[in-house]
Amino acid sequence: MYIAGNYLFSGQDLDEIFETRRQEMRQAIEAMGPEEVREADGDELLTRLLARFRMADPGLRLDKSYFVAERRLGPGDADEFEAANLPAEDITKFKAITIAIPIKGDASLFEGRPSIYNMHQPQADIVDDELHICFLLAEVEEGHLEQNFKQHIGLIERQLEVTQWQVMGFNAGLPGAIQAALSERKGKP
Repeated sequence: MYIAGNYLFSGQDLDEIFETRRQEMRQAIEAMGPEEVREADGDELLTRLLARFRMADPGLRLDKSYFVAERRLGPGDADEFEAANLPAEDITKFKAITIAIPIKGDASLFEGRPSIYNMHQPQADIVDDELHICFLLAEVEEGHLEQNFKQHIGLIERQLEVTQWQVMGFNAGLPGAIQAALSERKGKP
């Protein structure tokens, strides 16, 4: 049994994603008029900015998982088959089963590389707000699909745990960063 799809948690470093978000926050505050910053209720403005720039905790909605498709593989699926490093003549012995898992939080957090990197990266395609996991399997392996699905979910959850800790750290530092940017903005005309 093989899994086709992009590697999760292997893209841009999460710290870079967080810095981009902080820059967006600073730009939004810079774009505010001086009167708006001076006259605004500090707590209300802080709450509004926190709601806008806070990152939602990423997670899986396993209870909402569903089968997307089941199909027999053919010559048109050679790319997926090559990725699994299998001989082309075996392609018709396999089928692809795709399972979707809705996600919560920012989808970019499933692509971002956390500070602790696992050599066994889970694979899935991100489609809208869902992970699509495509299993390539021979018919004799169908009985193992549930076990392999659970193992793959375990890999995703372990990586998500590290990501969640980093998101918590970003969100915890956000009020101070907003207050510092507001103080700096108040001093400018």
